[in-house]
Amino acid sequence: MSFNKLVLYKRVLSGLFFVFGMLILLYTNFYTYLILLGIIMFGCWYECFKISTLIIKRNKVLQLKQLLIECLTLSLLIAFTINQYQEGDHTNSAFYQSAWWILLFFITLYYFSLLIIRGIRFLFFSLLPTMYIFVPIVLGMVYLYFIYPSYRVGNFTIPLLPTLVFLVVWLNDSMAYFIGSWIGKTPLTSISPKKTVEGSLGGLLVSVVLLTILLQPIHPHTAINILMVTVASIVSILGDLVESKLKRLASIKDSGFFLPGHGGFLDRFDSFLITATALFLFQLLHAELG
Repeated sequence: MSFNKLVLYKRVLSGLFFVFGMLILLYTNFYTYLILLGIIMFGCWYECFKISTLIIKRNKVLQLKQLLIECLTLSLLIAFTINQYQEGDHTNSAFYQSAWWILLFFITLYYFSLLIIRGIRFLFFSLLPTMYIFVPIVLGMVYLYFIYPSYRVGNFTIPLLPTLVFLVVWLNDSMAYFIGSWIGKTPLTSISPKKTVEGSLGGLLVSVVLLTILLQPIHPHTAINILMVTVASIVSILGDLVESKLKRLASIKDSGFFLPGHGGFLDRFDSFLITATALFLFQLLHAELG
């Protein structure tokens, strides 16, 4: 892959500007963290909804129906998440349980009717915004905020695992681009021709080494740290390829245009979504195995 200084500088400058604003929201307190997640979620959802519509060619009526169902699904996920982290036991409320099951019933009925009438492909891409966007952010990123204690540095609160998600994605993407532009010769896959094996392996290696070193003083479990960062780094690469495949199916180059040199929200946070899900599942499995 040829080295383009102008593109590289544009990516770095816009990326640094965006990361600076993102870190302020991430580290101020839990409420600004939620604002950050909300911005990412709705930006990614909007672009993912457009992509899924292009792939399965939904008409206006089906778009409105899908929009309503996804609003109900998001409400259900938010209610579930709030219930998990509120103090006290709210699960015994008859009204809460009834509302939960009624919503779940209608959402399930809608998707089952899609399967019967329009087939599994249509169902899969209709579920895509919920499974690809809502679940990783509403369930995964909130869970990751609480699973490890946060650290106070002056007036800032640093949540360990959400920070790890962002660092893995940022390091992987930046180092893979830089190393691939410098020495990359072997294409990684036809799905994303600009990605190289050398760049991907270089980004993976840099991420694993640097982040394991950074984690060690905070979480002194070397084997777990290496495994966790390696899994997150590999999945980060796969997340980028998943979004590239979706764009190919929709016949578009970028998911949007909000960040110069990086494309849309989904172009910037594709790896973030998959990495958040992987760390969420990793932590659940680690907790089960002790």
